[in-house]
Amino acid sequence: ITSDGTCGGVNGYTCTGSTFGSCCSEYGWCGDTASHCSACLVGFGTCSS
Repeated sequence: ITSDGTCGGVNGYTCTGSTFGSCCSEYGWCGDTASHCSACLVGFGTCSS
């Protein structure tokens, strides 16, 4: 689980269950907004699509 709000990429952190949000955006940031959850990195958090 991420400790700094980032996900995927070099560190490979995941967002699921983190305090930042469950979705990992395509740019590698955790969050719960539509922009985080629609275009996202499916291996590192929840995706709505």
